Amino acid sequence: MPYSLVLREPGEEGSKSVGENIFLDDLPTTFPVFGFYYPAEMPDARLESALRGLGERAGENLLINICRLDDPQLPKVVKRFEISSFPSLVLSATADLAAPPDEFLNAFVRLDNRLLADPERATRLIESLYLLFLKGEIAQAIRLATWKNRQELATAILQKVAGVLGRIGGFLADRDFSVSLIEGRFEMTKSG
Repeated sequence: MPYSLVLREPGEEGSKSVGENIFLDDLPTTFPVFGFYYPAEMPDARLESALRGLGERAGENLLINICRLDDPQLPKVVKRFEISSFPSLVLSATADLAAPPDEFLNAFVRLDNRLLADPERATRLIESLYLLFLKGEIAQAIRLATWKNRQELATAILQKVAGVLGRIGGFLADRDFSVSLIEGRFEMTKSG
């Protein structure tokens, strides 16, 4: 039975979703972790090739979507993922790996500019972040966090992510990556 990846927002019932309006309808959706790469005006062929290779090696555990800036839904995506410059890569996962229980929030990590300049290093960073989501370490950070507001929860996730990125990327400026929460939950739903 086919499945769809949807972003459910608070107050939505059943299978109605905003996901159809933000992401391409035909994205393969059996993947628990996914990355959306938005290139600069002049795409980096080496980085795109490295990202495709990572996606192929990960199989159905990681979807890498090479997006284009002519996507009619780009304004919504830019707003949702707080994208302020290109290139940018957003990595997230389904609610069971990236969301607090019973909350309409989903964690994501966004890498920008300098962290994407070197395809080999960028691939290592993305691979490490992907493993954090896949192994449940982001979910565990969320479960263990004591939080009263979104910022406190994002800080708990940031500490987990910063440790990994710091080991691989050396010194990282906060302008090069972001950990945040999108309002909504990425869920796999039966379709068709």
